[in-house]
Amino acid sequence: MSQGSRNLPHFFLGSTGQAEPFTSRGGGGGGPDLPELDRQAHGQKLMGELNEVKAASKVIEESVGADHISGPIGIQIEFKGLPDIELAFQSLANEQYQDAAKNIEIMNVVKREDSTVATIFVPEGKIGKLDQKITDYLEEKKNKNGDPIDNKALINTIDSIRQATLEALWTDDPEVFPQRDDETVWWEIWLPVRGNRQAIIEDFSRYSRAAEMEVSSSFVEFPERTVLLAKGSRQQLSSSVVIINSIAELRLAKETADFFDALPLADQRDWADELLERAEFSDESAVRICILDTGVNAGHPLLAPLMNEDDSYVVEPEWDTADADGHGTEMAGLAAWGDLTEVLVSTEPHQIPYRLESVKLLRHSGDNGGRHLGDITAQGVSLPGIDKPNCNRIFSMALSAKDTRDRGRPSAWSASLDGLAVDYVNEGLDPRLIVVCAGNVSGNLTEMKTYPEFNLVEDIHDPAQAWNVLTAGAYTEKTNITEPDTDHYSVLAPEGGLSPFSSTAVTWLQQAPVKPELVLEGGNAAADDLSAAHMPSLSLLTTNADMNQRLLTTTRATSAATALLSQMAAEIMAEYPGIWPETVRALLVHSADWTEALKAQFDHGNTPRQKHAHLLRCCGYGVPSLSRALKSAGNSLTMVIEDQLQPFHKTKGKPVKTRDMHLHELAWPIDLAGWTVSSSCHKM
Repeated sequence: MSQGSRNLPHFFLGSTGQAEPFTSRGGGGGGPDLPELDRQAHGQKLMGELNEVKAASKVIEESVGADHISGPIGIQIEFKGLPDIELAFQSLANEQYQDAAKNIEIMNVVKREDSTVATIFVPEGKIGKLDQKITDYLEEKKNKNGDPIDNKALINTIDSIRQATLEALWTDDPEVFPQRDDETVWWEIWLPVRGNRQAIIEDFSRYSRAAEMEVSSSFVEFPERTVLLAKGSRQQLSSSVVIINSIAELRLAKETADFFDALPLADQRDWADELLERAEFSDESAVRICILDTGVNAGHPLLAPLMNEDDSYVVEPEWDTADADGHGTEMAGLAAWGDLTEVLVSTEPHQIPYRLESVKLLRHSGDNGGRHLGDITAQGVSLPGIDKPNCNRIFSMALSAKDTRDRGRPSAWSASLDGLAVDYVNEGLDPRLIVVCAGNVSGNLTEMKTYPEFNLVEDIHDPAQAWNVLTAGAYTEKTNITEPDTDHYSVLAPEGGLSPFSSTAVTWLQQAPVKPELVLEGGNAAADDLSAAHMPSLSLLTTNADMNQRLLTTTRATSAATALLSQMAAEIMAEYPGIWPETVRALLVHSADWTEALKAQFDHGNTPRQKHAHLLRCCGYGVPSLSRALKSAGNSLTMVIEDQLQPFHKTKGKPVKTRDMHLHELAWPIDLAGWTVSSSCHKM
């Protein structure tokens, strides 16, 4: 049997693993050597700077103490590391008390040019802990065995100490920090918890509103942070030490697109009717693709068989479920049918073994209106699960922030998606498969003409950097321009190449996740001597929201790829009922491969390892194959193990160590050449 004959089910081994202790082989090397400094001069300098901070702290305690605040009184302190030396910031807050309000807490750590800068919150009465660290350093303190306990590993990495300003709390791209004191913007405020989450929220909100700022009433909760939005200026944020001391991090809030296309409405309706006649739907299917978007017009004739009236939800009670923007309905059409161009020209029966749902997160781009997108998404994800808890869902979200400044760093929105995917709130009881778009390159068609170099500097958008979601980029097989009077145009991307619309992660930080994991059809662009251009013949065909004008329209880019990836995931869920969301993700990634065009386009690096690393940053693991994801072949077996293990553990005061590996017993043939096949159990 050839490997192409994929008609065998995958081998599901089940939860059969037996845990065994595992110890990894450690690598060599170490960190950079500490600089040798004049102990007395350096220590006295830092002590003088700390004394200035202590004086400021006393003023804060006296002024704030006269007023009532719910959270702890304290001061934010900025520690700047020496150039090109890793600041040992963990040592600044290495004592933990049961009462979290008494803890010195690290608020944020950022890189500024060649130095590390850490901002810490020191509660009232605890600044003496820092004073003692410097004193022990100056006195070269030793323990009873004569070993140094002088904090040299910390002190010799510190360049300066000062009271933190608003700029010290900024962890976003420095270029987007508001330049004028009176410039009013929406800020993304990350608040600490300090043992009493609600108290910190109340303090920040009360003092900010007293400064005439607008504070959102909705927020996103993480174990150690609360994220909310506030509208105001630098001047207003700096107007109270309570406001500044309530903030752990500060960021800028983000805002949140031929033949059949040209047919008259009546002709489009005829083609749709013909497709419906040979389509077979699964009305009782428990598999759902939930479109998180601008709503879906479920009355569309190609969508109505896949949605009931109660399958549409909204995050704002006063909204209706209709899609006035059009984007959500376009995504629903692709998730249901794939590229309708291929489906309409076929004459074969067409089965859809899943159904659709819609959650209207936004009415149009930028419609979050002061609500954090992480909070909106979390609410949207919860709605269908509460209403119909026994369905197996793929959440498909082709929405992203407009800017790309995160460069792979976690954001509040991406962290929200990470928590939703693993069901952090319920300790992993109900994990979810969430498919998101990588985001598109900017709409500058002149710059797009420099493809693919242009794509290499266009970063993937928030929240696609979330580790636990499946991120879709785009490639294309569309190279045939059919519009009249277009002889002077040529396609930008080769067949099998990266879509001109797809952003990449080439400039991301090294420790960032591999994104996108997969690339799917996102359409191509054409170009003449002046600029690039969109062409319907190079796009995907889908359902149109305004059915009075036309039933079909074209779409493209990573939004389209996201809907197609969600459709693939639904096919796998329908084939293997009860499969884990993590397994669906794994099967899709496992099935992928790079096209020859992708390998030729991004052949950067001197070694195979470097070339593969560059490919991963451009197009992930490649183009997924539904046939490989669904079935095994006689000489190509996919074995699936759905099990849990604890690979690492940490004990107090010690570094993280490896813990468990799993061994599985398999029934394994011994003699395939004989007339009879015996077997025994082998561990692997």
